[in-house]
Amino acid sequence: MQSENYFEECEECDTNEGKINWLASIVSRLSRPKMLNHKQAAEYLSVSTKTLHDYCWNGLIAYQKPTGKNKYYKLSDLHGFMSRNRVNLRD
Repeated sequence: MQSENYFEECEECDTNEGKINWLASIVSRLSRPKMLNHKQAAEYLSVSTKTLHDYCWNGLIAYQKPTGKNKYYKLSDLHGFMSRNRVNLRD
């Protein structure tokens, strides 16, 4: 069995506490949902479910309907929507 070093990218893993924090951050990233339902996506964007429906109707946000009824959204699509609507600071 080959041993792997899970801490080689960690800059603060010289203590046990640092290693625990590093592993906790990995677990947190892996446990995040990749898909959100309609209500969760609306909450994530801080808009109403009606507004999210309007965004979908106008083709602004992609969604999936695997059962033909409920909408599901990829987090990457929601991030893309937020990035496209970013307002840059003026110089």
